[in-house]
Amino acid sequence: MCSVNDAGDIEDLNNTGLLSNFKYKVLAEKCNKCKDEKPCVILRKKDAYCKSCFLTSTVHKFKALLGKHKLIKDGDKVLVYYHGGHSGTALLHFLRTNLDLNSPKKLRFIPVCLFIEKHYFLSREERIDNLRRIFNYMRTFDIPIYFTSLTDYCKNGFSENTLLTKNFEELELDNKEGEFMKDLFEKSESLANDVQTINIRKLLISCAKKLKCKFIFTPELATDIASQLLVNTALGRGSHIPLDTGFCDTRNEHVTILRPLRVFDIKELALYNHFCNLDAIMLQTDLPKSQKSIQNLIENFVIDLQTNFPATVTTVLKTGDKLSMKKNKNENRICYICQSPIEVACQQLTTDEAIKYSHQISTQPELVGGDILKDNFGTVIDTKTCFSCSRIEQFLISTSTEKV
Repeated sequence: MCSVNDAGDIEDLNNTGLLSNFKYKVLAEKCNKCKDEKPCVILRKKDAYCKSCFLTSTVHKFKALLGKHKLIKDGDKVLVYYHGGHSGTALLHFLRTNLDLNSPKKLRFIPVCLFIEKHYFLSREERIDNLRRIFNYMRTFDIPIYFTSLTDYCKNGFSENTLLTKNFEELELDNKEGEFMKDLFEKSESLANDVQTINIRKLLISCAKKLKCKFIFTPELATDIASQLLVNTALGRGSHIPLDTGFCDTRNEHVTILRPLRVFDIKELALYNHFCNLDAIMLQTDLPKSQKSIQNLIENFVIDLQTNFPATVTTVLKTGDKLSMKKNKNENRICYICQSPIEVACQQLTTDEAIKYSHQISTQPELVGGDILKDNFGTVIDTKTCFSCSRIEQFLISTSTEKV
């Protein structure tokens, strides 16, 4: 093959080094683990596994994470939060197969599933169809499932009397019930997403108490955890990172939230479902995503970065695991919105306290410096909410006022 260069001379491309500029990697001919079988799975662009080794290592990773912490005892009831997708399907299959084992390593707790109906943006017929599909699908795993409604929980003032039922037909699916949530998203998607995340967690804990479950399994993946860590930093929840991204969320003294899939990515679980012949139910879990919220922007950023740099999520997770709650937290003072510990006053002003100090002297000129600094802000600054939830509180008040 020939070409004409800039000088007008003809040159043979076969003898040039153009192809040497391309980076390529020869895939392994044998499985990295057993060294015998031909690999059929490539993870992280470098780890090659055969089907058998891939399935074995995936199940082992799940059981190892549970065994490492040793929190769940024999006979404990565990509420499994299911919302469809590959992560939810894989989690159910992990549980079902390990509960059926005839060996000492079998799981010995009692799983109970919960589906939260939050598709207020769909028609009533579509919502009923989704519930029916999930009800029929759960029969294949032989795990009892309960249904509840997020919009019903919000509409009833976050009451613990929200309906929890095995019969999905008992749920009230009124198209008008989602107007409050739609108003929130129209005003600020970032704050609305934050409010919805908090309400889902509170609803999960409420349902777990009703069903007498000591633990809750949630299906967050590694990408979700990495995104949440960055979101917390952006929204002023940096002090809550260990609770929101760690394996254990111990905010509630009666119910502990566990994240058993935090070491998996979506590719691993999608391949696991494929090899196990599992058909995941794919549901539209939220409004069409836009670039208007901090959560969606950060999620897209992490996914794009992970595509080109496979160590991105792992690095973020390891960094998050090194973070811990500050010792100057007052466990007796809890944010009434997110139930996280509130920072107590210290000798040096934090950024949050400096902002509040500036607000106090600009809005209450009658106060003198000594009055403001009295008790290290303890009597002046409202400590019913954490820094981030104070913004949510103002947002909810302004939204409800506009509706009136």
